[in-house]
Amino acid sequence: MLDQELRTILERHSRWTNNEPGGMRANLSLRALSGVNLEGANLKGAKLVGVQMSNAVLRRIDFFEADLFAADMRNADLTFANLSHSDLRGAQLRGADLSNANLYQADMRDGTLLTKSEDGGQKIANQDKSALEIDRASMKGANLSGARLANTVISHTDLSGAILKNAVLINADLNNSILQHADLSGADMENCNLEGADLSSCDLAGANLKGANMRRVKLHNVDMEEVDLSGADITGAEIVRSVDALPKDIRKIIRSHQRWIDSFGADGYRAVLDNAELDNVDFSGMNLSGAIMRGAKLAGANFNGANLRGADLADASIDGARLQGAIVSDTVLVN
Repeated sequence: MLDQELRTILERHSRWTNNEPGGMRANLSLRALSGVNLEGANLKGAKLVGVQMSNAVLRRIDFFEADLFAADMRNADLTFANLSHSDLRGAQLRGADLSNANLYQADMRDGTLLTKSEDGGQKIANQDKSALEIDRASMKGANLSGARLANTVISHTDLSGAILKNAVLINADLNNSILQHADLSGADMENCNLEGADLSSCDLAGANLKGANMRRVKLHNVDMEEVDLSGADITGAEIVRSVDALPKDIRKIIRSHQRWIDSFGADGYRAVLDNAELDNVDFSGMNLSGAIMRGAKLAGANFNGANLRGADLADASIDGARLQGAIVSDTVLVN
């Protein structure tokens, strides 16, 4: 239940946003509102500097262009909330549920809140919390397009399916976070910490990962062709590409080879993939008997359980390739 004072503030704010008589912009700065239920409330453009809303129910709330500088929203329910264009600098979101929230162009950089001290001077209200933290939170499907997230801590967070197109993540800490199927196209992740993160099937087109820590990162089915990885540390990274993620012309050749095998040469044609870029491709269990892949780049490729009988891999680069259980009789592996 909301107390009458808060109800009045919300009602006046609603009139303010609608340019109606008697309206007044809500100012809840530094208020203690932990555990409050504001589901669906209109707080567009409200002033909420340093507000305490940990464990609050903020589902579907409208925080468009709201000033949430240094706000404490730890463990809050922010599912489907509108935080687009809001000021979230120095905010605390550890454990918050931001699934399907809209954070388009939100400012989530670090920030320090100064308040008056008892002696009349100033003190830091968010001591040791000036950098935004979203540790162990959920941001599944959240829209973070163009969000400014430099120096933020977003570790152990579920960002699967999130939209981070053109987001600024310079020096951000995303260690052990889940970014499966996320859109990171054009994102600036220079010197970002992604150690142990899962980026499987994400879109990294045009992303900047200069100097990034990508140790033990999972990069299954990720196109790295347009990604700047200069100076990045990819020690222990799991880079796996599925056949379905290969360029269209190569997929066509492989499918035609399967028809050639299945029809005993009556349909399709033998695969010729000389000098093809096939590093880290998962060919496990496939029938590639008779395929010609001379000089192909096959480093880290997975041929476990594959049929390579009679295949020609002369001069191919197969460093780190896996061949457990593969059929390699009559296979040419050297020139």
